[in-house]
Amino acid sequence: MNYWKKRAEKFQKLKEKYDSSFQEPSPNGRYIILSQNDHNANRIEKNIKRSDLNYEPISYDKVIRQKKSIDNVLSEKKVIVIKKTGIGIIKLSDEEFKSSNKHSDFLIIPDLKIQNSNQQSSEEILTHDDPNAKMTYGIRMGEIKLDSHFKGKQVSIAILDTGIDKKHPDLKDKIADGKSWVDNENDFCDTNGHGTHCAGIIVGGMDSNGLRYGVAPEAKLFVGKVLDHNGEGFLSNLLCAIDWAIKNECNIISMSLTSKLYDISNAVHSDLFEKAEKKRIVMIAAAGNNSDHSSGTTHIISNPAASHSVIAVGAIDEYYKLYNKSNVGVYPRLPLGFVAPGVDIYSTWLSKNGERNYKTCTGTSASAPFIAGIFALTISKFHNNRRINSYRRRASPEQLLNAINRNVLDPWDNSNLYGIGLPLAPK
Repeated sequence: MNYWKKRAEKFQKLKEKYDSSFQEPSPNGRYIILSQNDHNANRIEKNIKRSDLNYEPISYDKVIRQKKSIDNVLSEKKVIVIKKTGIGIIKLSDEEFKSSNKHSDFLIIPDLKIQNSNQQSSEEILTHDDPNAKMTYGIRMGEIKLDSHFKGKQVSIAILDTGIDKKHPDLKDKIADGKSWVDNENDFCDTNGHGTHCAGIIVGGMDSNGLRYGVAPEAKLFVGKVLDHNGEGFLSNLLCAIDWAIKNECNIISMSLTSKLYDISNAVHSDLFEKAEKKRIVMIAAAGNNSDHSSGTTHIISNPAASHSVIAVGAIDEYYKLYNKSNVGVYPRLPLGFVAPGVDIYSTWLSKNGERNYKTCTGTSASAPFIAGIFALTISKFHNNRRINSYRRRASPEQLLNAINRNVLDPWDNSNLYGIGLPLAPK
């Protein structure tokens, strides 16, 4: 069976399984269009023009060039089309939505809510409790040497979250670029703290006491703000941010956020993640924190971690014990990728007047950026190895996974709970 026939059959099954919860109008008036026929943006635009939607298609590339907000563009009765995917974003009235799915070539669903991964944090902003320590337990568990040659140099990581504290002394020089997709917010500055904490885990160096807490301190960040001050956002914003990261040729995309696990939302993600994979971009996401292992309750990994081509990350503590709320995989259908330190993780927090502030937080939100950092170190080693990289080509996600899988700690032998295990820093 050829690709397009498979795609058409899959599309029809989605329409048949169209979840009843999607029949309610979108809370923000935005809707996501899935096209049956083609990844080619021009052909999708023609299909839209042939329909009776009476909306003008516009490529997301053009939206960026015009430097307009998504809401402004959508308010002009236009459909934003993400090139080389079957995805469009449209704004409809409630009446238009109710009659929209009569189009056989399209599936139109309300914009889905996304949120940070229910991360738990301490009440107070902290300094580390051991002023004589040289590294956090996560750095120790990952066997990250302080004098290693591999620190993430020339590696770019897109962190899609609540933004970043641009004035924090540990982070301000690590930002390559940033953009906000949150409605009515043009600045990617963090007002929640979640994104700043995740950023520190990836690129933080040493705190004011000389404590090493960041995994890849020489990497650079592309900061995409997709969650507001409450840690909430919408899938349409995330889709545009991922496409932005692809256009900026980031090596890694790190997402410490979740949405409900729907077959349809998986289909929304899959086209875009396939596009990223073709560009040799590694995609990493938090598994989510909905389980309660102490009472025997487990929860399957959430989206986007459950999507094809994305590495799902669970959390363990400093004693190598699974975090009580860490979501689990179902091998081979929804595999968990790795586990990483995610309990009482010390990292950067919102600063006041440019001061150094830190906080300990718990959850798979802290584990995912740790794995992003390990991949950054591995890419650094790949870049420096002339024997395996004689043409200076970017390593593929598969090549990087193969390299990391050779250096994994796995005393548990339970792939649904721990994935492949805890990856260690390259030697």
